Amino acid sequence: MRWLSLFCLLLLLVLHLCVGKEKLECYNCKGCKEDWGQVLAEKFVETKSDCGFCVKTAQLVRFAVVSVDRQCSKICPTIAKDLDTEGDGIAHYCCKTMLCNSATQSSAPGFSLLLLFSFFLFIN
Repeated sequence: MRWLSLFCLLLLLVLHLCVGKEKLECYNCKGCKEDWGQVLAEKFVETKSDCGFCVKTAQLVRFAVVSVDRQCSKICPTIAKDLDTEGDGIAHYCCKTMLCNSATQSSAPGFSLLLLFSFFLFIN
């Protein structure tokens, strides 16, 4: 059972590394709307290739999104959310899949891998 768990974990890691080898493409716009359907209907949306991360940065006022920037970035901002007590500030969402910065994103793939790894450790 332990070998099977280890094999599955290694297979998942190899697949994760292989999938990440293609050139990442991200949406790129400044001052976009949060409603991505509106953005696509209004104008042609630029994309950029060969990115390290796709990033969506949302400007919030009283917890409501007022402005969104989508971009290609070499790094993921270290502070995910920087909000004051009234809900004003900036929220960053990073992702590493093709054109993933179209909607609200989090680091779900990384979290999923961590969760799966923890599961395998606890069953053994």
